[in-house]
Amino acid sequence: MDQIRQTIDRNSTVRLYSQIKQILVGELRNANGSDAPVLTEAGLIKRFHVSRAPVRQALAELVESGYVVRHRAKGTFPVQGLNVHLPPAMELGGG
Repeated sequence: MDQIRQTIDRNSTVRLYSQIKQILVGELRNANGSDAPVLTEAGLIKRFHVSRAPVRQALAELVESGYVVRHRAKGTFPVQGLNVHLPPAMELGGG
């Protein structure tokens, strides 16, 4: 099934890394195991047309929030059995 991929809004007051993180959280939450998106820095840079800094920040926050795990020289992997509810502060535009 084809999914419409969300894009970032460069006119928004929400920082780029926060927008990227929120998009990825939605994709991770909607993925079914093998459907889980592959998260590579290079792929995300190309997808969102941003520099490395916002991608690295978004991935770091996904790790901190427990959505993904990162293994040096191996990649970034979704946490299995992800069933997380976002607190209001983590919603797009939250504080």
